Amino acid sequence: MLVLQAGALFTRDARGRLVAENAPGGHPAPDLYLAAGAGGSEYWLGQDVGDDAAAAVHSLHMAVREREDVRDLPLAEFARALDGDGGMARSLDVHLTFLLERRIAPTVHAELVLSGTERAMALAERVRREGMPADVAAAGFPVMEEFWEPWCIALVEGEMAATAFAARLGSDAADVGVYTFPRFRGRRLAGAVTAAWSAHPALGERTLFYSTAVTNAASLAVARGLGLPLVGTSVGIGRE
Repeated sequence: MLVLQAGALFTRDARGRLVAENAPGGHPAPDLYLAAGAGGSEYWLGQDVGDDAAAAVHSLHMAVREREDVRDLPLAEFARALDGDGGMARSLDVHLTFLLERRIAPTVHAELVLSGTERAMALAERVRREGMPADVAAAGFPVMEEFWEPWCIALVEGEMAATAFAARLGSDAADVGVYTFPRFRGRRLAGAVTAAWSAHPALGERTLFYSTAVTNAASLAVARGLGLPLVGTSVGIGRE
């Protein structure tokens, strides 16, 4: 499962090295991406990692590859292996990955609009005429194109309240991105748009994932509320 997810998270070069996040205008990939779950761990290297560092990472991983949680891996040693002198600042952002099973959306007082429908086209036309609401634009969605398709938007009394969108979209798997606009938090809308998004026809037969940082309590609450099964953990080690 985690190997399948990794295929959707990043673009790769001819060697299979990680190049960038698989998203519009994607940021550079980490120098090392580690994922672990039932059966052990796997790793992928960034395109700029040198041969000596690659060999050191491989040697480290061979000794710990059967561990099933990246938090049990010697992450500081992996970071040092990438930097011979240990002087490069590194980010260690641990995530939990859940399998997003297709299910009926929880009942909420909202209209759930799917991209590609007539209702979605009407919404886009309204934004074209009136402009994007200020709070939505301030949250990083200044134009409709920033809701990466396929998406689902929850409308409360006609106002954009929450969204779920394809944060990463590969040929076999996809990762959902979820955001509830501040005025509408606490209404269970994140779970509703996530569940509705999972049934979007444009996703086809892809395997769907819900990933979040271990420190994101609100996002973890959404996963628990939907009863999503945990697949594993992952961490990207890169330059800060």
